[in-house]
Amino acid sequence: MRHWIRESLRTVAVTTYHPVGWGLDRVQSAFLRNAMANEDTSRAEHCAPVVLVHGIFHNASAFHRFERVLGREGFRNLSTLELWTSIQSLEKMAEELKRFVRRALARCAHANPLGRARIVAHSLGGMVTRVALLDPDFASLVDKVVFLGVPHGGNFFFRFPFPPCIRDLRSGSKLFARLRDEPLPGQVHYWNLRGGLDLVAKSQATFLPHVPNLIFDGIGHAGLLHDRNVIRTVVRILEAPFAREAAVKHG
Repeated sequence: MRHWIRESLRTVAVTTYHPVGWGLDRVQSAFLRNAMANEDTSRAEHCAPVVLVHGIFHNASAFHRFERVLGREGFRNLSTLELWTSIQSLEKMAEELKRFVRRALARCAHANPLGRARIVAHSLGGMVTRVALLDPDFASLVDKVVFLGVPHGGNFFFRFPFPPCIRDLRSGSKLFARLRDEPLPGQVHYWNLRGGLDLVAKSQATFLPHVPNLIFDGIGHAGLLHDRNVIRTVVRILEAPFAREAAVKHG
């Protein structure tokens, strides 16, 4: 019962910011760019762009707590991609992500020794990321990907006839078949974080083979965006040195 109460409170916390979240990514990005410009010395890992990708029917406010913690930890190039998940197809959003990451890399080219970005994606945002990674040119720009509660294997929402991005992931979709059958691109390090109490994307759907799968007991779908241990784990992943060679061979 304690876990359910805590998860309910986390869901309220995550959704409370939603009405004022549209456009928040622009305000946060401007603030963080100024902070980076005023920072004399930073770890290379802190200067690499970290792009946050929210899930369905959400906006930049989904990562409010993530951005606060990562900013305090010294990350200087954080930005959240804001998507219109209710009207866009998965492939269209993937194209937006690719453009967004390239702009983020261009902004900090002078301070990013490896020239690659990191992505943290929640829920449907992880599927957007996986579609973008089907492009090998884009995959070469990405150093690490952290998935949070991503329904890699599908869930009951995928049976809905709308919005377009959900239709893209229905059984029989050519795009979903590619995601299921093609290996993840190499030269990228992946982590797959899952909530043991997730009712939106259950454990069998969130499992991703051939990569580290970390389960957080008592954490639900929204809790992955708000839980201290989850955020601290993501911080440790992002602070690890740049991946110069693939740690996991996919085949």
